[in-house]
Amino acid sequence: MSVGLRGSIGYIPPAKYMCGQVSMLGDIYSYGILLLEMFTGKRPTDEMFKDDFSIHKFVFMAFPNHVMDVVDPSLLFEEENEDGIEESIIDIESGINNKKLLEECLASVLRLGSSAQRHLQKSEWR
Repeated sequence: MSVGLRGSIGYIPPAKYMCGQVSMLGDIYSYGILLLEMFTGKRPTDEMFKDDFSIHKFVFMAFPNHVMDVVDPSLLFEEENEDGIEESIIDIESGINNKKLLEECLASVLRLGSSAQRHLQKSEWR
């Protein structure tokens, strides 16, 4: 029987992957990665994330004015209508207010996901 961390690379804090330590901060980090993955549509192990570039940096660089640029476009559409056309979740008639609210909500979720990384970096757990 072997003892070690179970999980996927990209979801375990990089500094602790080799140490085999388990902690609440590691769970927070993993939760942040999961949020970023769900809302960007990108995996933390995506080929675009090489060297020092990560999913956290990808999202962080979008703040404050380009958050919608990193959001997975499929989140912004409902299912196809009867004519086979995807419908936007933003109503054209009241679009400006709804769009701004949607952007604020998505920015909050992405900020939460990326804050787990910053919290981990500031902790003595590194």
